[in-house]
Amino acid sequence: MRVALFGEILEHKVVNDLHRALVAEGATVFSTGPVWSGHMFPPITPIPEAIDTAIIQVNDFKPDLILVIRQSALRPSQIKRLRTTGAKIFVWLPDDPVLYRVYAQTINEYDLSLHCGGKPILQFYDRHGHKPGVRFPFWADNTRIPFVGSQATGPVSAAFFGLLTGRIKADRGTILLSLKDSFPGGITVYGRGDIPEGLTEGGYLNGEAQMAAALSQHHVILNVPQVFSTYMETRWAQPEFPKLGHFEITSRLVQMAALGLPTLTVAPRSIMNNFSALGPLTHQQVSKAGAKLNRYSKKLADHTYRQKAGLSLRTTFEAGFTSQLRAQYLLHLYNDPNCTNTLQKRRYGYRNPHHK
Repeated sequence: MRVALFGEILEHKVVNDLHRALVAEGATVFSTGPVWSGHMFPPITPIPEAIDTAIIQVNDFKPDLILVIRQSALRPSQIKRLRTTGAKIFVWLPDDPVLYRVYAQTINEYDLSLHCGGKPILQFYDRHGHKPGVRFPFWADNTRIPFVGSQATGPVSAAFFGLLTGRIKADRGTILLSLKDSFPGGITVYGRGDIPEGLTEGGYLNGEAQMAAALSQHHVILNVPQVFSTYMETRWAQPEFPKLGHFEITSRLVQMAALGLPTLTVAPRSIMNNFSALGPLTHQQVSKAGAKLNRYSKKLADHTYRQKAGLSLRTTFEAGFTSQLRAQYLLHLYNDPNCTNTLQKRRYGYRNPHHK
């Protein structure tokens, strides 16, 4: 089996992990590396040299399967050039469905689309007349990321790992600030952006070693997901966005589960039911700081409680979100793109084991 991985996203480790996992499954793999950046398609002419070179390299590789990681790199004409290999061509959509306006014109050019979102997202594509896709959430390498667990001491503290930049993400600071009274040890923000007074700036974490070392010193990680309705005032807007909830299982949530770090998701009540849980502590949704959150904060002071929670998350990660499972599922999809076997879907992490 020969597999070509076309392009990368900013989190290049996602492709690297999948590459290694596919090799471990016996596949011969070629990765083009980064070929394009940004969300918009490249110019029609002249075609950027990196993309043209990558297409030639993939054609020379003669793959059985091509997985396009950077969807915005390929216009329909370039996808047709890859068709000359005779390979099946799949596309993975990590920004589902925010960039739908951009890639609506190409989605049906692929043999199969792999979506990070769950049932509401898949149904969104059904309503727009696209080929049926399958769920293919983020993953991480379980052999590369060790279990760390929370090593925190002292007053209960929380950490946020992410961006507070731009119109869409800036309101995260306000949400975090509203929660600070529930954490006597304070809330530390690791990432870029304007950090509100009252929160602690932790700097930018570069790589998983730094991430594990810093975040494990906190009792809990706060996740503030991007809500699709906030995109209604942007050029990406779609009428259905307010009903689709928010990004569910992001790469950082998968990393937190792999590290065994208890994670608390803060989300509006209107979208609670659309959020799939990674584990028993990952998505304890609250709309604001209050008695419920204060009780939860007190539990986190117990090291044994945190370790048990972390081990549960690690178990869930290994059961459904490893790069090995994604590689196995990808190879399964090559042979059965209709994916009619429900047991196979569950076995390979198509659906979160804790969510029906």
